[in-house]
Amino acid sequence: MTDEQQRIWDYMTANCVGINNVQNVATIANACGYDNYGTNNDDFRAVITNMVVNEMLPIGSCRNGYFIFTTIEERQIAINWVDRNKKVQALQQIEPYQL
Repeated sequence: MTDEQQRIWDYMTANCVGINNVQNVATIANACGYDNYGTNNDDFRAVITNMVVNEMLPIGSCRNGYFIFTTIEERQIAINWVDRNKKVQALQQIEPYQL
């Protein structure tokens, strides 16, 4: 894990354990030294994605932000959000059917 990832992980383990402690992206990003980019924070989101995909850390997301999942049920919430989010992105790219 990089120093940057460790800083984020340390913050999250102190503040975001379990879905009841979910925090929005901007709050976590700001606390970890990222400039405020509103809700997008694409560079921060990329680091989180890397932490999940490559470091296999139990970080989930939902409509309210990020959390560390501690149960199978919380993991499923994170999975459902990702599936839904991918579908939304796909739907936004599709042109309506012409009658």
